[in-house]
Amino acid sequence: MACAGELLAPYPAAAARRAPRAFGELMEWLDGHPMSMRLILPHLATTEPEALLAGLHGIALLPGWDDRQADRAASLPASLGYSFAHLDSATRQLVTAICLIHDTASAVALELFSDQHGVPERFRGVAREAWADALRAAARVGLLTGLGGGMYRIHPALPAFLAAMWRDADPIGYESQRATATHALLFAYADFAGLLSEHINSGNAGLAYAVIDLQQRTMSHLLGYAPERKYWKQAKAITEVLSQYWNVSGLYSEADAWVNRALAAVEDGNDTRTLDNAASALWLFLTGEKSGRQAITGHFDDADRTEHEILAMLRSQPASPTRQGQLAVAYQRLGANAHDRGRLEEASDWCTRALAINEDLGNRPGVAWSCQRLGWIMQDQGRLDEAAKFYQRSLAINTSSFESA
Repeated sequence: MACAGELLAPYPAAAARRAPRAFGELMEWLDGHPMSMRLILPHLATTEPEALLAGLHGIALLPGWDDRQADRAASLPASLGYSFAHLDSATRQLVTAICLIHDTASAVALELFSDQHGVPERFRGVAREAWADALRAAARVGLLTGLGGGMYRIHPALPAFLAAMWRDADPIGYESQRATATHALLFAYADFAGLLSEHINSGNAGLAYAVIDLQQRTMSHLLGYAPERKYWKQAKAITEVLSQYWNVSGLYSEADAWVNRALAAVEDGNDTRTLDNAASALWLFLTGEKSGRQAITGHFDDADRTEHEILAMLRSQPASPTRQGQLAVAYQRLGANAHDRGRLEEASDWCTRALAINEDLGNRPGVAWSCQRLGWIMQDQGRLDEAAKFYQRSLAINTSSFESA
């Protein structure tokens, strides 16, 4: 930020535009790149940071980008154009897709993108190795920086440049093709999130979290895009892995900001009070995550209120295995909250209710979970024989599950 202060000192009109959150997002996008900062930040004297971000994302024209009369304003696109010209035509066509991505490109994600229904012809059916070759070529001419594992850091001005190239090549079809491509990218990243979730669940969590760390800007952007267009399943797939990453990383404020944004979108005129649609599934997941983070940060009263919102929704529904399973989860979380506050009788009551439902459903992981918590509660109450029985039951289920895996 000190460098930004020096660059903006000659532009006092820019001072008011440094306060909004969008300015922080703009600085995050520029990522300390000297020339990009030197050429972009002075536009804050006349342009809001949101407009500059939109230009850098390639979804609007960047101020000064086409001002060929001013060498200073044109130097950045000129230098990118010089590097871009060293790529062959097939590679130039492929790397245009990078204008859709934030911060880091992945050959794995781009292959999934190419496999999506309706993806523009120029990107359709491209294999992972072809994407890897294209990204390596772009790195050789300085447009990308290799990070390993088929991932490459993107020059902060590159998306704007590539979007301009795409628009110039197809001025009539550009807007509709970009919209179609963004739709395909959302579905690709929902599939990508599924792969990351498999890694987390199979013991490769460290690798998965490292990839999410590099991909979180694109995933967060798509998380904002999906609920606004009612792509509930895709939003849930992306949110699930991002929430795990946010929780492990302690990024609770960031998580809450995105969850609240998604909740606002899903609650805006959509039916979230029945259990037979994807919108309600997303609402339940987001609200449960909100409650969990409230508990983690010690806001137990808020967490309990959030859980009772969930209970009110569930209790208004007809009985079904789905409803019962969700009730068990809510009871278990309420029990954990009560236990963490030393309310042992209340905790025992909630967890006993959860155990009864899990037993009725034949949900062995749920039974093990309830027994483990009840064992802790009984131990804290000094009821050691009962605690031992719950521990033994939980251990037997987990051991059986491990041996059969």
